[in-house]
Amino acid sequence: MIITKIVVEKFDRNVNFGIWQLKMKVIQDGVDLALQGVKNILDDMSKEDLAVSWKASLQPVVALSTTEAEYMTMIETLAWLATHARVIGLDLLGKGLEGVLSPSVSGLDKLSFLNLSLSSFRGPIPPELFHVKLLAVIDLSNNHLLGEMPPGIGNLSSLSLLDISNNRFTGMIPDVFHGLTKLEVFSAESIGFVGRLPTSLSSCSMLTSLYLWNNSLNGSIDLDFGRLLRLTVLNLGWNRLHGLIPESLSSCKALQILNLNRNNLSGLVPQKLRNLRSLSFLALEQNNLSNISNALAVLQGCHNLTVKNEEMPTNGIRGFGSLRALSMANCGFRGSMPLWLRKCRELRAINLAWNLFSGEIPSWFEGFDHLFVMDLSNNSFYGEIPISLMQLKS
Repeated sequence: MIITKIVVEKFDRNVNFGIWQLKMKVIQDGVDLALQGVKNILDDMSKEDLAVSWKASLQPVVALSTTEAEYMTMIETLAWLATHARVIGLDLLGKGLEGVLSPSVSGLDKLSFLNLSLSSFRGPIPPELFHVKLLAVIDLSNNHLLGEMPPGIGNLSSLSLLDISNNRFTGMIPDVFHGLTKLEVFSAESIGFVGRLPTSLSSCSMLTSLYLWNNSLNGSIDLDFGRLLRLTVLNLGWNRLHGLIPESLSSCKALQILNLNRNNLSGLVPQKLRNLRSLSFLALEQNNLSNISNALAVLQGCHNLTVKNEEMPTNGIRGFGSLRALSMANCGFRGSMPLWLRKCRELRAINLAWNLFSGEIPSWFEGFDHLFVMDLSNNSFYGEIPISLMQLKS
């Protein structure tokens, strides 16, 4: 018997007996089986057999406290399945489960898919989890897991997705990614990791998405992007990274989203970044980059760039024909509105609020057929509001 996935759907409490009954869906050989199907799979176990008391003595997959009795039914059923079936997928997304992950989870040695996200698991990740060699997907995001990330993650050569975001880990990201050649997505956002970027991530040639936003990572961006040619998303914003934007980023021709905001990066935007023709989102604000005019001249080669959130000069720029959203709020700009904006006819939204712009609001917005949001508040514009603004189609 091959159980490809177990999805817990609902818990029902029987108030009369003070016990909890489990409703679950088992997917066997690609076919969904509801509660009756589970009964048949479990050697004709009765519904009452599934609704066992929390005092039962079966070894749980999750170590429970006395406040977690309601989850014992699920744990005991899973323990039975681990013994009598080949469970290769376990989806407990958003079921509100609590507890400490137990080393006995390694008993599911055929497991390839594990989703425990959006729950309340706490404590450290047991190192035994990384003994399950067939794991390809691990999603532990949005829990209360603690401690350091076990280096055993480097043993999972089949891993394609690892999401541990929104937990309470400490320490550094272990530099153990050399053997994870199948890894496509790594997400570790809003955790508090410190130290340098693990350079072994450069070995993950299949990597498409790297999310390390909102940590305390420092040092330079020492990744060999020439080996990460499939990368489409790189989010390193809200860290403490410093040094230059690496020129090797230009090798990532498939890159669509690049977020480096709120770091301590310095120097110029590399000329070769003009080769990122697929780039559609770029955030560089609140760094120490210099020569913004040069940066914009470079970025004009990125023809799909639709979002730019960074200080801009008022002349020397031809315009961005594909620009759809422009936010330059609270950037300290002075002078009149830049003339190159009149060439950005694809704009949907523009925010120039809280600057020091002055002069009259230009009348050339009449050709902006897609524009539906405009915020020019808290500046020093004067004169009448152009009639053309009242005639915008959107």
